[in-house]
Amino acid sequence: MPLSEHEQRMFEELERELRGEIKTPLVPARGSRWFVAGLVFLAGLGVVIAAVAIQLIVIGVVGFIAMLAALLLVTSSKPGAKPARNANKPPKPAPRPSSGSFFEDRWDRRNGN
Repeated sequence: MPLSEHEQRMFEELERELRGEIKTPLVPARGSRWFVAGLVFLAGLGVVIAAVAIQLIVIGVVGFIAMLAALLLVTSSKPGAKPARNANKPPKPAPRPSSGSFFEDRWDRRNGN
């Protein structure tokens, strides 16, 4: 069975990458961000465990804040990135008053009434 044009292009690109014609970074920026956040999270967890062992609440709070900072580092968007908006999506029509039961309304919506 022959490959489609898209599959052939993808196959050729993979071959070039394997031969080293295309240089790709070993660790992308997003991956390094995850790595740093993981290290900070583990360090914070270690501080919390140490604070429990020596019974100092203040140090435990600092460790917890470090863990939260690591999670925020991972979940925050890239600087300068804007959230995607659905500009092409038409607005939803206003809901109609209920004409009866839930199932009747669903039936009407399905049939375009």
